[in-house]
Amino acid sequence: MPKSVISYQKELPEIPGRCSWEKPTSFLVKDGDGWRVDESGRRKSSLLLVNKLRAEVDAWRVKEYEGAAEFMDKAPDVLRFAALGTTQQGDSASVFRVDYLKPSGAIGFYHPDWVAVQETDDGDVNWIIETKGRVWPGPSDKYGSIESWCEHISQHTHSAWRFAPVNQSDFNLRKAKTLAEITSPLSANNDKLI
Repeated sequence: MPKSVISYQKELPEIPGRCSWEKPTSFLVKDGDGWRVDESGRRKSSLLLVNKLRAEVDAWRVKEYEGAAEFMDKAPDVLRFAALGTTQQGDSASVFRVDYLKPSGAIGFYHPDWVAVQETDDGDVNWIIETKGRVWPGPSDKYGSIESWCEHISQHTHSAWRFAPVNQSDFNLRKAKTLAEITSPLSANNDKLI
């Protein structure tokens, strides 16, 4: 069995200043006990899957795919937003969570991704936003808990709080430019993007 180049008990090396959303122009090379940066472009690969994946990611960049932060930063109706991103396994500056009861009877901890304040004609609306790259069955328990939390906090603070799970595939189809477009009905039967 081949020996791993990087021990999994250590932090992975990084190229300082590298922005993960930009196309790589350099890569790391093991050099003795350390690492050096090779500026000759992207690391070559003979693996078909790697090259196909790179082509897809490059196409995503060309289409100016926006992540949630870039979208909210550009959306004219978003006054401010913050990433709440954390998990029960990791540390974060944010400790916001909503407890919920799992189907097994165990207590689960739901950590939403984002909070945003939207400017509307009826006043500001506070949104708890969950971004989903892939939709898995079973989030209804935690979604029900956060919706209940929004109802209660709205009553106690006399300000509007709402919840929006945003699925990436729907977002891509919609090509929304505002938060209002994401949270508005898609059709007469009130289907939403979320």
